[in-house]
Amino acid sequence: MRPKKGCKSCEIEDNIRSNHILESSELSIVNYCNDPKVVGHLIIQPRRHVENLIDLNVEEIADLARLAWKYNKVLLLALDPKPEKTYLCLFSESPDWHLHFHIIPRNAQIPLAERGDCIFRRKPPSNETSEENISKTIVKIKDAIKKLQEDP
Repeated sequence: MRPKKGCKSCEIEDNIRSNHILESSELSIVNYCNDPKVVGHLIIQPRRHVENLIDLNVEEIADLARLAWKYNKVLLLALDPKPEKTYLCLFSESPDWHLHFHIIPRNAQIPLAERGDCIFRRKPPSNETSEENISKTIVKIKDAIKKLQEDP
């Protein structure tokens, strides 16, 4: 696994707060998004520098799929109001980040004009993106992870 110099994904621990990391393994990392569009906006990405989906190996694909499934379930347990839908979006366009997935829980309070791909143009209210609210949400997510481990 060779990191690419200047890639923020490869240097993820240097680019986000340590309490924003929810899960880390040899293959993948899950973190709370640095620029969340909604409460509970997460990022899943491979550890290895990969720019195209086709370049992931079978183990990486399996791990990313497992994490997407797991964190969809975790967000359903952690968030109130519960998400009506969960978006899973793959991106690999930015020169600063390698391939990564956004997990975006969408609840009924999100206006119709801000749903689907419009969610990325959403300007969330400051109370949703305050560090205090993010920290509280991370605690709820970590509690849900524990609950899921106890009662899968």
